[in-house]
Amino acid sequence: MRSKRLAAAMGFAFAIGGIVAAPSPAAAAVTVSGQVTCVGNDNVVGIWINAESGGSGWASWSTPVAGWTANYSRSLPYGGRYQVHVGCGGTSQNWATNNKSGWVSGTSNSFTCYPYSNAGWKYLTCQRT
Repeated sequence: MRSKRLAAAMGFAFAIGGIVAAPSPAAAAVTVSGQVTCVGNDNVVGIWINAESGGSGWASWSTPVAGWTANYSRSLPYGGRYQVHVGCGGTSQNWATNNKSGWVSGTSNSFTCYPYSNAGWKYLTCQRT
């Protein structure tokens, strides 16, 4: 009787598209950090971390010496790649420019951001340095 129930259950599983695999283990949380610099001496006014795997949000940041350079950190609950969006100039509520990096991986990345079209790199981008 037991073997008939097992055979019936297996037949049902195959009939609905096969046996469902167990979910993969969750990615481990990581803290990402680094330094951002706004070319042209515009002050850093905010840093948003866009996390590919979820957990996007505002980075904690401080300006150790000059306002155009800031150290940042943010915990990403699912790890993975991320982008930085750096406000250069303006206020924390109204950024003069929103400068964005490409996707990066790893836990320590620094960026130079170019809020001006003649600043020597692609306008409104942040280049990993």
